[in-house]
Amino acid sequence: MKSNADTAFGRSDLTRSARSFAAAQTQTLCDVVVVGGGIVGAAAALGAAQAGLTVSWIAGARSKPPTRAVDGNALASLNEPAKPRWDSRVYALNPGTRRFLETIRVWQRLDASRVAAVRDMRVFGDRYGRSRLHFGAYEAASEALAWIVEHRELAHVLETAAAYSAAIERFEEQATDVQLEADGLAVTTTRGMRRGRLLIAADGAQSPMRTALAVKSDSKAYGQTAIVANFSIARANAGTAYQWFTDEGIVALLPLPDDAGRHAVSLVWSAPSALADALMAGGADALARRAEAIAGASLGAFAPLSDIVGVPLATLAACRLIASRAALVGDAAHVVHPLAGQGLNLGLQDVETLVELLAAREPFRDCGDAILLRRYERARAAPVAAMRRTTDGLARLFAIDNPAVARLRESGMQIVDRLPLLKRVLVRHAMG
Repeated sequence: MKSNADTAFGRSDLTRSARSFAAAQTQTLCDVVVVGGGIVGAAAALGAAQAGLTVSWIAGARSKPPTRAVDGNALASLNEPAKPRWDSRVYALNPGTRRFLETIRVWQRLDASRVAAVRDMRVFGDRYGRSRLHFGAYEAASEALAWIVEHRELAHVLETAAAYSAAIERFEEQATDVQLEADGLAVTTTRGMRRGRLLIAADGAQSPMRTALAVKSDSKAYGQTAIVANFSIARANAGTAYQWFTDEGIVALLPLPDDAGRHAVSLVWSAPSALADALMAGGADALARRAEAIAGASLGAFAPLSDIVGVPLATLAACRLIASRAALVGDAAHVVHPLAGQGLNLGLQDVETLVELLAAREPFRDCGDAILLRRYERARAAPVAAMRRTTDGLARLFAIDNPAVARLRESGMQIVDRLPLLKRVLVRHAMG
């Protein structure tokens, strides 16, 4: 009889991974060292293992085991208090990212009741609706424009899949340094040394590995903070995401799945830092009233479902995506403004491209080969730069407090909304 694990991730995959891992024990090096315990790091470890490589995953300390919702509450253990029904940190995953997660057999294991499809996107040039854009999944010939997935749920499924792969050895350590060796590299951790032929640095915007590899980066603070919170709403939003470019920042409302007939949204408000401080100090009820006023009558009354979280916003670009026997992915390589919801999509697309190149490499190249890494950098340079320019340009354009500029913005949005071909191009680019 097959176990649930065998059914979920495949006994044949486990067998192949076990053979690869057993063979690796006779070597001094694994194929890949992945540094970073977040979603991008977990996807990199899993993708590399499914490409037939042996992986040392330096995931950092895990303060508590991954959890998912049980009977309306997420429980880490019987001794811990119940968590909010919906994680305040959610992602809008585009169809390209979904296809990658399907390829590594993760999407299929998500709890479908905790995933919300975005079928319409309504963008307003101000809070009064004088200029607007509408994007629909039907126009894009797609099932959905994006899917809203919680951080907690996606992390749980990725970590569970990685735990069942015998090709992945997880180390709950912090990586502090890296040195090149004759036929690979050695990553120094808080508990020892991990050696491999390729380092995948997925350790976030402050990336110690990027620093250790002497890869320079440019960063700029926006002077904004992303205010994140979840709210119940009185009226169903039918899978519609909303975004307002206001004189108080960029306000987005993302649909969450209905829960026992209760409708909900996730708020992401990219506000000037002084306003963000005031919004957080005012509390969840006051924030609900502010969000309700911006949304108007379309969603009805708001009520808090979570605490408020604030994240300072900045942009970051690594000057190179590669170094000797190393590749940067995710926030270690680039951070973009969240107004388009593309940060995690970009990171997972980095991983997808790198894993595909590793799987298709010539037999005489090891996975840290310089030519192979240059292929990765070339493949990712244009899409990353385009998204960075787009999000940064829009963020700065809508931050200009000038009536003449505001009128130009409104006119531009009205023109785009009347050009279906241009809208389709924009949608397809955003959908990956």
